[in-house]
Amino acid sequence: MRRIARIVIALAALFVVIRIYNYAFRANGWRAYPTAVRADLRNLDAAQEAYHTTRGRYASSVDSLLAAGFTVSTGVTVQVLRGDSTGYAATGHHRYMAPGFECTVARPGRDSSTAGAPRCRGMVDFLGRPRLAP
Repeated sequence: MRRIARIVIALAALFVVIRIYNYAFRANGWRAYPTAVRADLRNLDAAQEAYHTTRGRYASSVDSLLAAGFTVSTGVTVQVLRGDSTGYAATGHHRYMAPGFECTVARPGRDSSTAGAPRCRGMVDFLGRPRLAP
């Protein structure tokens, strides 16, 4: 009987260790996804400014920027919603993030300090709880 009790205790301890490891791994993985989206949108802003400098207007599609050398991280989808001579708007999403999570970037922004800065909404933590993006 003592042997069975020891086996049960060992299995319970192993289960706790696995749960703690899984918790730590998933928490760090989820922090990387919004960071990748923000980084790609900052790079998109730089590519849009270079495109505007050479052509006098902002690109209206991601394909135009890809042809000019812009690259997107694995798992990130970027879409240009609007691009003309006065400004542009774009969104970004990571395939492993919740469907409601989205980052946007636009030029001109609401004011000069936010122009070209990615803004994220609908962010959730690894347990699915909503939280505000910094």
